[in-house]
Amino acid sequence: MKKSKGKNKKRRSMMPVFLIIGTVGIALGVLLFGGGEDSGINYIIENVGTITQNKRNGNESNLEDIMGSDYLPKDEPEQTTRTAKKDAEEDDDDFERGTHLTYGGGNMVSGTGTQQYITYSPSGASSPYYSDPGMIALTTTYNYVTVDNNYFADALFIGDSRTEGMRIYGGLPGATFYSKNGETIYNLMSDPIATNLSGAKVTIAEALRERQFGKIYIMIGINNLGIGTTAGFKQEYANVLSTIRALQPNAIIYIQANINMTTAYSMQSDYMNNTNLNDKNVASASFANGIDIFYLDVNDVLTDPDRGLAAGSSPDGIHMNPSSYTLWVNYLKTHAVVR
Repeated sequence: MKKSKGKNKKRRSMMPVFLIIGTVGIALGVLLFGGGEDSGINYIIENVGTITQNKRNGNESNLEDIMGSDYLPKDEPEQTTRTAKKDAEEDDDDFERGTHLTYGGGNMVSGTGTQQYITYSPSGASSPYYSDPGMIALTTTYNYVTVDNNYFADALFIGDSRTEGMRIYGGLPGATFYSKNGETIYNLMSDPIATNLSGAKVTIAEALRERQFGKIYIMIGINNLGIGTTAGFKQEYANVLSTIRALQPNAIIYIQANINMTTAYSMQSDYMNNTNLNDKNVASASFANGIDIFYLDVNDVLTDPDRGLAAGSSPDGIHMNPSSYTLWVNYLKTHAVVR
């Protein structure tokens, strides 16, 4: 009898283990096989060819690179280096074009009238994250020239997973990339996403103290759509630009518009949408002066007539297929400033 009780006790002790394994198995099944053709195992199967091809070409690639980790939906604005409440209360007068800004230890003049916009009838959006600006910023007016890959030998690209995609698929082996999936404007200068001359991971500011670049391309903002307000985003962008300018006094700075989402994806969210993204783009474009800071809207070659990321060019509505990076790079090659 005692022996039988011992067996029963052993069986009971193993039951929670089987329950845990069973629960994990069900969860993995839902993750991999649920959600339609653009998710789960179908999504992985579709992209494994890309990963294999990258390995053959000697390029680094993994599922995180393909699927990205951009945009972490937030029900409420997160606390960042400045609170959402403070963002909402900030006076935007400091950012009027033509004013002199002194942030991050450097000086810069914002706007000299060269930045152009097109207007549209605002939709009257009401959100704690953004307003409807009623305008779209255009690429800075300038006599750009066409260049080849050599132009990017002293270029630095700063950004999030879109810039990570540029590193992997852009075909610019001479360029330098300081980027991270899911990066935000608030953490851009404090996260160790750069590499110094010794090969150690450091902040962007630390890396820029060691090495000078001729051109600096920045694309940042899509991960800020559910964090704080556009006023706070604009303030922090000014901080970033001023710090970069103080450390890189001779670099040409290109502010790149955040690439839009597909229209279908944009219509699903009250904050993760193209209206909000456009608000951030208009804010950052205001710093272009047509002298040493330029605004480039790569959406011109990547979006449809509704300014949504072209259908079929994105596996998830946000990130792009590898072929789209060729269009992006070609756009940059035809919009170069040569001193």
